[in-house]
Amino acid sequence: MVRHYKPDREVYVSAFYYLDLKPEEVMMCAAHASDLQAARSNGLRTGFVYRPNEFGSGPVGVPDSASPEDFDLVSASIIDLAQQMGA
Repeated sequence: MVRHYKPDREVYVSAFYYLDLKPEEVMMCAAHASDLQAARSNGLRTGFVYRPNEFGSGPVGVPDSASPEDFDLVSASIIDLAQQMGA
């Protein structure tokens, strides 16, 4: 719908625009700190989900990690994120 890709501003703005919400009413949840930093810079709330096996079990890459102060929510899994949100 947007015809843009992250980290282009249009991607993040479209999230709240098409939902007819304020930016602070939308949370981007992701395992990549750079995506969340871009979302935050466009007014969205942020939820980090740690994915320790994102690159498999081999030495292909190191997944992103985050500290609690880095984003609005920092979670160990999508279940943990939902529980932190009261679901």
